[in-house]
Amino acid sequence: MSRGGKRYPRCERMQYKWEFDQVKKQGQSFAGKFIVLSFLKHNLNRRRIGYIITRRIGSAVIRNKIRRRLREIYRSHHHSLTSGISIVIIARPSASRASYREFDKEFLNLYQLAHGSLWDST
Repeated sequence: MSRGGKRYPRCERMQYKWEFDQVKKQGQSFAGKFIVLSFLKHNLNRRRIGYIITRRIGSAVIRNKIRRRLREIYRSHHHSLTSGISIVIIARPSASRASYREFDKEFLNLYQLAHGSLWDST
């Protein structure tokens, strides 16, 4: 199953704990009903994204379903997002009951809120 160029590059994915910790400690967080977005501006000319879906959310099946939805939302919007930011998406326990549309709407709302906050402060 190939997505034919629709995948976002591997260099945009956070892999190490220190990357997540840096965004959570030095960045700003914006909370919604289903997710919390932590943002950090940096000087790199790319976006970085990481996902945190803990065992509190539910079984592995539910966690993977949430992760797939969040990845698809990011993949579908990543070209319209600003470069030079790192984003950590943290799922809340209520995320197990959220639909794809609810995630999408909340992600875009929190991104707009964060974008305005981060770029107004410079």
